[in-house]
Amino acid sequence: PINNPNNNHPINNPNNNHPINNPNNNPINNPNNHPINNNDQLSNQEKQKLILEDLDQELQQIIIEERNKSMKQIEQQTSDLNEIMRDLNLLIASQAPMLENIESSISRTKIKTLQAKQDLHKAHDLYQTNTSMKFLGGVTTTTVTSILGALLIVVLL
Repeated sequence: PINNPNNNHPINNPNNNHPINNPNNNPINNPNNHPINNNDQLSNQEKQKLILEDLDQELQQIIIEERNKSMKQIEQQTSDLNEIMRDLNLLIASQAPMLENIESSISRTKIKTLQAKQDLHKAHDLYQTNTSMKFLGGVTTTTVTSILGALLIVVLL
C-alpha cells in the first residue's frame, strides 16, 4: 500500500497533515522543539541524527547522575557501617574488665568450693570419730556439728 501511488495512504498523499508530508507538523522540523531545527541547511536526516545524539548525551548524563547518586548512597552506608563497627568495638572494650572480673570470681569460687568440699570430708570424718567418743566437759555432737557448719559458712564467704 505504501508504494502504490493510487492508494490513500498518508505517506503517498502530499496534501495530508502527516508529519512526513508536512514539515511544519514534523516535530523534528518544528523550531520550538529543538534548536538545531532552525538551521535550514541541515537535512531532516542530519537533524534527526543531531537530536538522537543530544538525547544520547542527555541519557548518558542521567546515567552518570544515577551512578553518582548510588555511589554516594553506598559511601554513606559504608560510613554508617564503619561507625557501627567502632561503637561495637568500644562496647566490647568496655565489657572486657567486667568479663575479667567474672572469670576471676568464677576461679575463686571454684577454689573455695574445692576447699569447702575437703573441709566437709574432714568434718564428716571427725564427726564419725567423735560420735564414738564422749567429750570431756559436756561437748556434744550437736555442738561439733554447729561448729563445723559455722566453719563451712566462713570458708564459702
